[in-house]
Amino acid sequence: QLSAEGDALLHAKENINLNVAQSHSEQTVDRKQSGFSIDNRDWAAPAGTFKNKNQGDGRNTQTTGTQLSVGGKTTLQTGQGDINIVGSSVASKGDVNLYAARDINIKSSQNSQSQSEQSSNKGIGSAQISDTEQFYGYMSGKSQSTSN
Repeated sequence: QLSAEGDALLHAKENINLNVAQSHSEQTVDRKQSGFSIDNRDWAAPAGTFKNKNQGDGRNTQTTGTQLSVGGKTTLQTGQGDINIVGSSVASKGDVNLYAARDINIKSSQNSQSQSEQSSNKGIGSAQISDTEQFYGYMSGKSQSTSN
């Protein structure tokens, strides 16, 4: 952050760059579970097994631009280069004058965030309800999601 109560003159032989700072963060999760169960209270014991797998990734990028605040007139001037204002702000109570020997580039910046998740679940089991009734089951599921 740059500030002046009165007029401000930024003069450079080459380029003037009012740019952004970026902070990045990432997170990764990988989880696996498996198990087996049996009820040994009865000869026709219910039994089952399962396996779960979950994975996830997340990324985040935050940008913070330069802030130039001037209480009077603002002048940015280069002798031989460009004036580059990227994701930054110039606030002035007076006029804002940009004089570049070459190009004046004013561009926005962008925060970004992405996330992805995958899961896989499987299970199999059996249960004897009575002498004549028995149940067997199998389950399989997959899911995937992505956001930007």
